[in-house]
Amino acid sequence: MNESAYTRKINKLLGDDVYAWKISDRFTSGIPDCYYSGAHQDLWVEYKIIGDVRSTKCCAALSALQSKWLRDRMAEGRNVAVIVGVGTKKGLILTGEDIFLPLDVSNAVSCKEIAEWITVQCAQ
Repeated sequence: MNESAYTRKINKLLGDDVYAWKISDRFTSGIPDCYYSGAHQDLWVEYKIIGDVRSTKCCAALSALQSKWLRDRMAEGRNVAVIVGVGTKKGLILTGEDIFLPLDVSNAVSCKEIAEWITVQCAQ
């Protein structure tokens, strides 16, 4: 499963109380893949996919511009995350400094749980 298909899968699991915008900006590098908003707050999410689910030494493979964009928004107090697809049915939710640390695939949760987390962040 590629990144776009994984993102669509998560977005289809969201309820009507969360607005989802799949960003496709070919002119500005570093902007996350999705913007979510709800009655509570908004959320910027960069999606990544890892091929080898046994690997725990790799990081989320962010580009330098993506890392800078996320760090700058975090410094402003914005709600940002990286979601790493682990296979087709699970993923990791990374926030704060965990975004930049090696992955621990033992913390992977279901796609449904990821959608529920996004909902809590934005709409509750």
